[in-house]
Amino acid sequence: MDGSRIVCLACSGLVGMATSLPALAEFKLVPYVAGVIEFDNNLPRLPNDSAAVARRGEPHREDTITRYTLGFDSFYAIGLQKFKLVAFVNRTEHNRYTELDFNGHQVSGTWEWGIGSRLGGNLTVVDERALENFANRIDDSTQRSFVDSTTVAFDTSYRLFGNVDLRPAFDTRRTRHTLPSSQRQDLDEDTARFGVSYVPSTKGDIGVEVALTQGEFVQRQPAAGLVEEYEQLTTQAVGTWKPSPLTSLTFSLGFSQRDNQGLEVGNDSGLVGKLNLKRQISAKTSAYVGAYRNLSSSDLQGESTVETTGWDAGASWAPTAKLKLDASYLFQEEVYEDSTLFLPPGAEPLPENPDRAPSRRSDDVQSATLSLNYTPIEWLIIGPYYRWQDRSSELQSQDYHAYQVGIEARFQYEVW
Repeated sequence: MDGSRIVCLACSGLVGMATSLPALAEFKLVPYVAGVIEFDNNLPRLPNDSAAVARRGEPHREDTITRYTLGFDSFYAIGLQKFKLVAFVNRTEHNRYTELDFNGHQVSGTWEWGIGSRLGGNLTVVDERALENFANRIDDSTQRSFVDSTTVAFDTSYRLFGNVDLRPAFDTRRTRHTLPSSQRQDLDEDTARFGVSYVPSTKGDIGVEVALTQGEFVQRQPAAGLVEEYEQLTTQAVGTWKPSPLTSLTFSLGFSQRDNQGLEVGNDSGLVGKLNLKRQISAKTSAYVGAYRNLSSSDLQGESTVETTGWDAGASWAPTAKLKLDASYLFQEEVYEDSTLFLPPGAEPLPENPDRAPSRRSDDVQSATLSLNYTPIEWLIIGPYYRWQDRSSELQSQDYHAYQVGIEARFQYEVW
């Protein structure tokens, strides 16, 4: 079933439900249409014009993109049960890279459930089709490639006794690529988590969480250095602290061990964690800053595991009820301990395989965003924006600088 039919059926069901709501239920439905015009100075994410000539036969990397979106946001609550359904279909057209024109969609549903005062949780399902990011591709073409992904996540919290919470959770995701050269990244991944937290007061909690992840790159054929399957065990101390209603701190720190299976592959391990601080500076201004270190599967063609260490920060300012300004910045180092794409100069061959050498690759990635939302009237939102990305890679073909400038107009109307 294509995305358009999914959205239409979902919307029809919501309208039918709204006509028979119980008296104590709360329901909201906001359909919308939106249009975006964007200029991208480096759409294929290439290092220079020469690379563009080699790939497409012309030096032009820039393009103007038009995107049309039809969708809705909805919310339904009765008692302790809350449901949120968001869906859209879009059409993206390119002025120069017309071979990339496509139809995409996203459907996301969340059920926030509760039973009494001790037990509650969330069930979330997301299905999406999007264009594969050129920053993740190393093939020598601009052929269109879709990424189809489905994610299901379930978590629950049970107040066992006194101030102790039990937090079991499970999530699964399936990712499929339509381009043959990207299908080595097709991934099935399942994660089971279990956490125990002590909650002494409303100002915070502290606990421990254990997560077991099993994954398989389902389209990979055996090849030196390519991970085919993996099992990852992560143990972390976790917690939150809210010294005041205006400030919150979330943190975790632990160790992750990833056991890989495949030809001539090593295992990965290291410290993982995060530290996020949010502050409501005034009624009109808020800010956040965070640092993190992760060990996860890579979306980059041909790579398997990536260690990501970075920090980000952002702020939001709403001088009036109709105007809001957002700014953010991110810097991260991506390390591929056993890259299949990069061979350092002068590297010594592996003793067990004279034709292959160890290859640790490191990339520095930066991005920044500045956006403005202006709501002149209740049903219209106008949003100009600027985005910037920079990647400095030991694999020279992956170097790129890019920026996008665009404006979005969104027309919405709350039906119920």
